[in-house]
Amino acid sequence: MPAKMIIVPGAIELKPYRQGDASSLCGLYSTLNAIQLLLYPDVRLTRKQLQQLVVEGIEFLDTAISIATVFRGGMDERTWMRLGRRLIDHSNAMTGIRIRRTFPLRKVSSAHAVKALNVIRCGLRKGRPMLVSLFGGYDHYTVIVGYTQTRFILFDSSGFRWVSATSVGMVHECSTSLHRIGAFSAMALSRKDRERWPQCPTGDLFDDRPDFLPP
Repeated sequence: MPAKMIIVPGAIELKPYRQGDASSLCGLYSTLNAIQLLLYPDVRLTRKQLQQLVVEGIEFLDTAISIATVFRGGMDERTWMRLGRRLIDHSNAMTGIRIRRTFPLRKVSSAHAVKALNVIRCGLRKGRPMLVSLFGGYDHYTVIVGYTQTRFILFDSSGFRWVSATSVGMVHECSTSLHRIGAFSAMALSRKDRERWPQCPTGDLFDDRPDFLPP
């Protein structure tokens, strides 16, 4: 791996929770993995706490679209965003550590993939893991935790380690990229008590507006 690497706290020290054969639950496990990173090193989730979060997620999904539907075909982006909000709220109440999320790619046109990927890099330099939907090659929800000159590094429930930076674009009618990120649903997670504020070549497009999900 290239020597110069930007990576969020905990991504080297921790191991991602794995979904096993339940491939349709990547939406749940990606969110749990992002939460795990934001809590590190102050809180290491116990087995009981992790079970509580899993149960909370399963109950939400069963109410929202039925767990049978999820097991058959996964979940759509809107359900995944709502699930993320539910799990983060539960984690905040359970641990006392406030995790917040923003949607930074909504301010960038999906046609401007280079700018969007630079926004992701900017957030990673701030210590913010990015929850993304990767359409195309994987059709998978995952967490981007770092980057090198040639790769985006993943903290992934299915064991994926990285994707080539040149293979990543945005969901757009003209995109031919192997991996395409859904801009509307991409979620940057952060903790206000440990933010880093580097200068970003694209400017700081993280506006920290309230968590917003249109009806």
